[in-house]
Amino acid sequence: MRLNVVVVDDSAINLKLFKALLDKIPELDVTCFESSSEGLLWCELNPVDFVILDHMMPAPDGLVFLERLRAMLGRHDIPVLMTAANDHREIRYEALAGGASDFLNKPIDKSEFIARASNLCEL
Repeated sequence: MRLNVVVVDDSAINLKLFKALLDKIPELDVTCFESSSEGLLWCELNPVDFVILDHMMPAPDGLVFLERLRAMLGRHDIPVLMTAANDHREIRYEALAGGASDFLNKPIDKSEFIARASNLCEL
């Protein structure tokens, strides 16, 4: 069974990296967005199995995106891996309390990213 994965990050370089890493996991269809509002709309209109989301985005930011995603009918239990460019624990705590399934700091460790993404896809 193929899974629909959405990646939302305002950096084209990060999107390329995440897509390349996710392509190593079998059975994934990956859709990337530099705009969080476009990604959110796509998530509302299409089936989504897993979301990778940057914390620091132009409006809506990652936390607001997560809140809106969780409020959508049938989207409250989709695994979400949030990423952030800083290592402030408060951001991590807020993301996890807000419904993120997991959290990674940038720069991303490629092996850890693949392992965590694979585990969340299993959910």
